Amino acid sequence: MGTYIKAVVEILTREGWVPNASPVFYNDDRQDDPREARVPQPNLGQSYELFTLLAGVREVEGITPLSKPRGLPEDTHSSTLFDLAGPYESCPFGYEDEPANVADYLSRRSDIERFAFSWVSIDELLQIDYEQMVPVRMEQGKTTSLRDALGDRFFNILEQIQLVAPASQARMLFCFT
Repeated sequence: MGTYIKAVVEILTREGWVPNASPVFYNDDRQDDPREARVPQPNLGQSYELFTLLAGVREVEGITPLSKPRGLPEDTHSSTLFDLAGPYESCPFGYEDEPANVADYLSRRSDIERFAFSWVSIDELLQIDYEQMVPVRMEQGKTTSLRDALGDRFFNILEQIQLVAPASQARMLFCFT
């Protein structure tokens, strides 16, 4: 129960942005054996600190969001769009009228439980000062580094993304569920 982040990492290729297909991400954050099965997309889990950092969702005091939800870029790969937003509603008369653009697709999606669609470049994530001190959620008067507040899972994912593409050629598209 609760809110989760659904994410897709896209890599810039000669053909444009495509979803990562290399199985580099741990299937579970407790996994540390390199022989364990890996998956091509990250499991960001349930971190209110990360929700706040990425898009100001479930705001945690003391953490400044990178931005409010940006929507998804117009050059989002079609399979990423479907993976994040699900199917869109077709015309009630039985024929398909294609959405005009990504924003139109998102406005017509069937799964209204997904919200706050956005994206962030990996370069952008690497520019953050993770040593800044932030209040510890639900522990009045205590502080910790943003790095510790976000936890190892997030930083493992950042490292794993850079195994498949340079930071300048990778982005993470996401929504909340």
